[in-house]
Amino acid sequence: MWITRHEEDKKSNKISIGTPLPRFIRKFYCDKKVAQAELKISALGIFRIQINGREIDEYFMPGYTNYNKYVMLCSYDITADLTRENRIAVTVGDGWFAGRLGYVAKGKIFGEKTRLYAEIHIAYEDGSKEVIQTDETWKTYDSEIEYADFFDGECINENNRKDGFAEYDSLACAQVVDEDRTFKPYDMEAVVCVDTLIPKQTRKENSISLDFGQNFAGVVHFSAKGKKGLTINVRHAEMLSSDEELYVENLRSARCTDVLILSDKPCCFAPKFTYHGFRYAEISVANGSLDDVQISDIVGVVLSQNLKKAGTFECSDPIVNKVYQNAHWGQIGNFISVPTDCPQRDERLGWTGDTQVFCDSAMYNADCNRFYRSYMQALRADCGENGAAPSFVPMFLEGDPQTLGSPCWGDAVTVIPYMHYCFYGDKRILEENLPQAKKWIEFYKAHLDEENLVKGLFTFGDWLSVKEETDKAVMIQCFYGYSLRLMAKMCEIIGEDPTEYVELHRAAKAAFRKHLLDENGRVVSDTQTAYLVAYVAEFMSGEEIRQPLVNAIQRQGEQLTTGFIGVRFLLPVLSEIGETELAYKLMKNTEYPSWGYSVVNGATTIWERWNGYTAEEGFFNPSMNSFNHYSLGSCVYWLYAYVLGI
Repeated sequence: MWITRHEEDKKSNKISIGTPLPRFIRKFYCDKKVAQAELKISALGIFRIQINGREIDEYFMPGYTNYNKYVMLCSYDITADLTRENRIAVTVGDGWFAGRLGYVAKGKIFGEKTRLYAEIHIAYEDGSKEVIQTDETWKTYDSEIEYADFFDGECINENNRKDGFAEYDSLACAQVVDEDRTFKPYDMEAVVCVDTLIPKQTRKENSISLDFGQNFAGVVHFSAKGKKGLTINVRHAEMLSSDEELYVENLRSARCTDVLILSDKPCCFAPKFTYHGFRYAEISVANGSLDDVQISDIVGVVLSQNLKKAGTFECSDPIVNKVYQNAHWGQIGNFISVPTDCPQRDERLGWTGDTQVFCDSAMYNADCNRFYRSYMQALRADCGENGAAPSFVPMFLEGDPQTLGSPCWGDAVTVIPYMHYCFYGDKRILEENLPQAKKWIEFYKAHLDEENLVKGLFTFGDWLSVKEETDKAVMIQCFYGYSLRLMAKMCEIIGEDPTEYVELHRAAKAAFRKHLLDENGRVVSDTQTAYLVAYVAEFMSGEEIRQPLVNAIQRQGEQLTTGFIGVRFLLPVLSEIGETELAYKLMKNTEYPSWGYSVVNGATTIWERWNGYTAEEGFFNPSMNSFNHYSLGSCVYWLYAYVLGI
């Protein structure tokens, strides 16, 4: 049964919704010796569990899904936790279900009222069994957490903290509600604290400025003591402005402020239902003086999926090393339930374009086997009936051509399974995703004209390229060809006939060469990315693209112009066509635009834009300027595969 805190308001016949996070508790007894006990639990929202005082230290469970399609069911072995008298407490936050979500920054997109579902399965040594499930026997009350939101932050009021079990008999009962939800098992590593950072502190008149030395995703923890009712605010930012104040404009509508309201007792401030992307933070007292409080033990808690490290890169060049480290930290900060684009502003979405260009880099760094299988499960669930793949996952916007069926983004449905197989050799990833990948090709085919050119589709193109723009017709046709190549490979691997996709590729190539290639062998728009995607689609050979690609780079002063899509292929293709020295020059360059430019300007993660900050112009337009965006860090693939030769 699903339960909720909210009780019916008999006068208005409506649900009364409070802002404090509800806590659900249950006492139960085990009068016989326990052989094995398992907790199965889920929520519409996110939960935090305590069993007999032990907190399960995992964040944001059961993870982010399209709740209209399915919810993940988590399982925990709690055998060692149980005694004769047992107490379970579960706090439920809005999370992705009812909290603010995506670049629309609206709340309650999937629903208004959080829910809890739990079953405790107990097997006794005498062979008997018992199941304790969420029902009206569970008690509920308002926790000390007044509100919690991923974008706006978490507020903990220590004056409202109480032990619900001490008042167990007088507490209200939970309300059973009807829910028809599909469960799928939670089958990947959880989000946990993967590191802690000690900040450099600067005390000002009524605030403490913190520099953690690293842009990361997480929260600030500290111990505090002071007068009852004093309010401590913790603000977060990725950068500092020219006057050394927090630069928060690029956070857009996200407040990114955590709040602690003191009681007359010492406490440890440790938010569990929010996270922020930041390097800098500021602790201040809103209704008093900093002299009225004692704050100590300040630490930055780094949150990420608990993935096992698979590889690292280091060489003799400090710029290249820092680019690698920045990309790695970008992966750490953006692996929160799904691979997000950024962890700081009011967005934090699992964009498929970003994911497919970085997935192989990520798999070199860490064991992402289960993580990407889970992501692909979510992707398949959100594909359209016509085969159109989503632009971000989970999907919560309908009817927008930018959100469904966009080439280069939707091709994640072919790229990620193929790359996953290359790393882990497990054919199941192909068997699970090939049916949907075939539908994606059918979606392409439905938009072919009589010349076998793909027409009438929206694409973001080579997103955030600089100085030159690649014709979107080139991008679309080449990614159609790229997916056809991968489809043929995947069919061969699992023993299916690839002929259909080989023939479609032949026709797509002929159309490209007839309509998008001139008599001098130049691709329409004649950009770096145009030749890169033509090569990876196998529409042009290495010999054909070599001189035009080198020319495109040299006329820019041996600097790159590629955006999110082209940058993934730039260095590998140069190495494959015999231009490895040019690839090294691009990798080591520190002038704008380059990877090294952000490094010499203090970056500790990969920026969203090559020009996120320049000495001449300052910060780029804050409406879209993240300083922790791994997409342009897809050069990590080249470092492993071509520099190291793995």
